[in-house]
Amino acid sequence: MEKELKATQPNQRIDACLARMYPDYSRNYFKSLIQRGLVLINGAKTEPDYLLKESDSINVDFPENTKTDYSNCPLEIIHEDDSILVINKPFGISAHPALRHVKKEELTISDIVASRRPTGKIDRSGLVHRLDKDTSGVMIIAKTPSAQYNIMKQFMHRVVEKVYLALVSGRFTETKGKIDAPMERDRQNRRKFKIGAGRNAITDFKVKETYKDNSLLEIHPTTGRTHQIRVHMNSIGHSILGDKIYATDDSTKESERLGVSRQMLHAWKLKIIHPVTKKETQFTAKLPEDFMKTMKLLRKGAAIAAVTGLCLCVSLIVPGGAQTIKKPTAAKKTMAAPAPASAAKDIKNIEAEVKQLSDDLADFQKAYDEESKVLSENQQKLYDDQADVKNRTKETNMAVTELNRKLTELQSQLDQFKTETKMQKVTDQDKKSSAQTDLSNPPQPELAKDMAEKIVALDTELELLKK
Repeated sequence: MEKELKATQPNQRIDACLARMYPDYSRNYFKSLIQRGLVLINGAKTEPDYLLKESDSINVDFPENTKTDYSNCPLEIIHEDDSILVINKPFGISAHPALRHVKKEELTISDIVASRRPTGKIDRSGLVHRLDKDTSGVMIIAKTPSAQYNIMKQFMHRVVEKVYLALVSGRFTETKGKIDAPMERDRQNRRKFKIGAGRNAITDFKVKETYKDNSLLEIHPTTGRTHQIRVHMNSIGHSILGDKIYATDDSTKESERLGVSRQMLHAWKLKIIHPVTKKETQFTAKLPEDFMKTMKLLRKGAAIAAVTGLCLCVSLIVPGGAQTIKKPTAAKKTMAAPAPASAAKDIKNIEAEVKQLSDDLADFQKAYDEESKVLSENQQKLYDDQADVKNRTKETNMAVTELNRKLTELQSQLDQFKTETKMQKVTDQDKKSSAQTDLSNPPQPELAKDMAEKIVALDTELELLKK
């Protein structure tokens, strides 16, 4: 698709000018078009830094968006339309080959996507964000330059909502938390980051499940710093299981015991504004098998610990401790010896205590129901009182507004009257000066008296309104 334009603002770079004229495309996109010879100035090829002259003729050839076939793509596709592709990224594969630690011969998400594009290159193969190599989950890939630029701006302005699931070491006393700690690159190891005087980083989290010595967290990163979740969780003593860079020694041993070979971090949900429909759209990626397997092991361990604790409690309550129960044999027909009187007495006492506890629980439940009823009534009364106060406040504000209006009006009248009085005094003074010898034109004391009384009345009314 070819567009013919006229330069209206001279002395601007051609790539910057086109980016302003077409805000759905980035400056880098037009730079690539210029380098490919798809932008002509007065019919000739140009360079991205060319400064436009008045009335220059500009021809832009926008490449057509070609259909891309992802039917045989080895990646798990969550959603696809004409503008975006959403995948469930597997762990163990890097997003882009430009990263320093990615080997040249190593296959990346970018390579897989680019291999399915027949024609029409797109910057970074359409990648608008990335996940760490050993992090799985939702990843969005743009299929057109305009969609790529649109979603990248959403990430830049923090419009995108990201939700992660993570298995971490340790248990939490709270149900949710917030980590607000800036991050910077570790100078001793350039592949690592640490808490320091760097860029701001904010991570919110809440506890979804608690196990014997671990927890499942739902994490909401507000910012998108590199390794942010891993660094933040490690900073509060809850390293992500399987993290080979930031985990503590205890967490590493726990991961080895559970057979965890990679970091248990999964990009669960991602919400964006669709670049074409402009509607809020959410995508969800199911958990990988290794993540679910680790969760099952942790749940099993927590269940065993709970049963062990229960057995310990029973052994402490029942006299004599926990005993092994043997299966009776049918060969002997002799009657079992009766239980000792002391044991029967202990059982009777335990039954009495259980009954007493049941009665106490019933009384507590009754009292709780009554308190809940009273609390509900008090809460309703509080709501009614709040509504009444709100209405009274509204009426009071309206009355105050009306009084302020009247006050302003009276103040204006008073100022005008005082001005007129001053002018009248000046006029009277002129008359008096001009007629000092004219005894037939004496001053009028009645007019001055009326003016003074009127000023006093206005001042009185003004003071009352102020009160």
